Amino acid sequence: MTALDLIKNYPFIYQDDEYFYLYRHQSFVEHYIKGIADSTLYFSSPQNFNDPFDSYFSLAEQPDRSFHDKILSNLDIKGNPAQKILHRKKSRFLLEQSFKEDSFFEEHFKKIGVICLNHNPLNILMWSHYADNHKGFLLEFRFPKNEQLLIKLDVLPVPVKYAEHFTKGKLDNFDVIQTYEMLYTKAMDWEYEKEFRMILNAFQSIDDKQRIYNYPQEWLCSIILGCKADFSNVKIKGILKDKTNIVSIYRAQKLPNSFGLTVPNHPRLDVLANSKKQK
Repeated sequence: MTALDLIKNYPFIYQDDEYFYLYRHQSFVEHYIKGIADSTLYFSSPQNFNDPFDSYFSLAEQPDRSFHDKILSNLDIKGNPAQKILHRKKSRFLLEQSFKEDSFFEEHFKKIGVICLNHNPLNILMWSHYADNHKGFLLEFRFPKNEQLLIKLDVLPVPVKYAEHFTKGKLDNFDVIQTYEMLYTKAMDWEYEKEFRMILNAFQSIDDKQRIYNYPQEWLCSIILGCKADFSNVKIKGILKDKTNIVSIYRAQKLPNSFGLTVPNHPRLDVLANSKKQK
């Protein structure tokens, strides 16, 4: 199934006739504030993810002798048959060590960048974990449903697949498809996030300055402040002043009689208003 198929078949809750909507919870730290002002997001390295199981895979089968012989040949290591057996053993040992110590993945992922979005904007845990215990904010982005417009985007937001086991791969045929399969698969524990990922494989290093991505301004359609956000905060006032004429600003509130959030007057996130419409 292609990335477009995964997007088209996703059970979007937050959508209208033209767009589907994705979200990003953030805290009021300097680089996130600058990102709002500059309309930028950052392509993070998988090496910096908070889940050590993220972007991992298990071997579908152990590499055969020809795989290790190819490594030895590339390293220009030669010898008689007995010496080659010893070299292969050392190659197998080093490969196993690189998996245990994650050096294999560090080397492979240094050119990859990931922007994480989600489709669960009102989840209490998302606000607690990613938006400074509800003192941060939420960015709402819109993406066109029209396929011709969607494919014109620099990079597509693709839904993550949640699984009980690692995706399986082969080292002797470790290609782009396997890489993306790893990056789009996470443990079932994270399913509540309803995560989407925008992935680019084009960077020189983890510290590459090109990891900063200037997204089209029309993507951002609202900013929602957390229910514990401090309106007297100078940083928050600055965002409100600079963005009010461009996007709508809202504030999340706790629901009065249940464990949940609502965003009054928001066209998609006003839980109380939307529940009345459905009655």
